[in-house]
Amino acid sequence: MNPAILLVDADSTNLKEWKTFLESQNCEVYTAEDSESAVRCCLQMQPDLVLLQDNLPDIRSFELCRRLKKDPLNHSRRSFC
Repeated sequence: MNPAILLVDADSTNLKEWKTFLESQNCEVYTAEDSESAVRCCLQMQPDLVLLQDNLPDIRSFELCRRLKKDPLNHSRRSFC
């Protein structure tokens, strides 16, 4: 089973480059451009790893990590933030 990774970055160019690279490494890649879509994606896709841009337009990455970690569904994941 390939690892599932959620990329969260407001810069679409960064998202495309990282997505292309990670897919070439046989990862299943999901993307989000803001905190709300990242939260929704985590709930739906339950990624193995979340990679965040530090300066999201609507929230700091550390605050988003705290928010995601509070959700009990995310506690069973192997790697997080």
